[in-house]
Amino acid sequence: MLDTGRDSVPVQAPPPIAMNIDIAICTRNRAEFLRQTLESMAVMESPDSVELRFLIVDNDSDDETKSVVQSFFDQLDLSLFHESRRGHSLARNHAIEQATGDWLIWTDDDVQVDTHWLSAYTEAIREFRDSTFFGGPIRPVFTPRQPVWIDENWDKFKGCFAERQLGETPFPFTSETLPYGANFAIRTDTQKQHPFDTELGRRGDSVVGHDEIALLQRLLENGHSGHWIPAARVSHMIGPERQTAAYIRDYFIGQGRMLVARDPDHNGDPKQLARESRWELICSRAKRFISDSDTWTSHLIRSGLAEGQYLELTERSAEKNSV
Repeated sequence: MLDTGRDSVPVQAPPPIAMNIDIAICTRNRAEFLRQTLESMAVMESPDSVELRFLIVDNDSDDETKSVVQSFFDQLDLSLFHESRRGHSLARNHAIEQATGDWLIWTDDDVQVDTHWLSAYTEAIREFRDSTFFGGPIRPVFTPRQPVWIDENWDKFKGCFAERQLGETPFPFTSETLPYGANFAIRTDTQKQHPFDTELGRRGDSVVGHDEIALLQRLLENGHSGHWIPAARVSHMIGPERQTAAYIRDYFIGQGRMLVARDPDHNGDPKQLARESRWELICSRAKRFISDSDTWTSHLIRSGLAEGQYLELTERSAEKNSV
């Protein structure tokens, strides 16, 4: 309130501009993790000026996902949709079709949001009015604590667990510094014009990823801008099933697939890549018992990358031959 003198009329600051926000979560067979995600959202701060709706896309689950979502109907404004075609980008595009808000915030079914998460995004939307998208920190939380060999090689593995820490000060994004899919917000009208590439993203058991990075890089190339919002924090819950050498290799198989999927002129030799994948895997398994973790995990990574490229090139060749 402003007081400009004894006889002046107090001037009230204008109320915050109202906005409609959709929060989208795509899920498949992660019912218990999803329950924890929704529990964290049920207790987070929600500004009075925000009309909030949750879009849950069930990507053909056969666990208790539906009943878990239904158990939150009296706490959150939830809409449940079903996408029978399996694939993260397909499920995301289904959510985009259903979105009606001004902004769309993306997160995952194994995330717990900070109490101030939504407020941080709404404050950013009002402060950086020209921005098209925002993103915030992701902190992996291992339950139980990760094995020693993961801790020893964290710089190599942090991408496997979607860690994103870009500092405590907001800054404009560049093509080399972008948010990850478990924690970013985007203008809905822009998102509808730029759906996710269904050739990228997780497909079945393949941890391909990179779908949101490709999207945001495309937006920057088209003149859009975004900002890092350090107060919009989430925790990424990592269960024991992801704390294994097999999961790490699957992640890098996905990275290998992505290298080919993004390069139409990739000319690797599938037979050579298959031999490399097998040999590196043998080396990894043998050296795990006789060498330091940096050595055997490096073989594991090379095996996954070669396997991913082999699989994607083989599929590309089969598609060409079928035409």
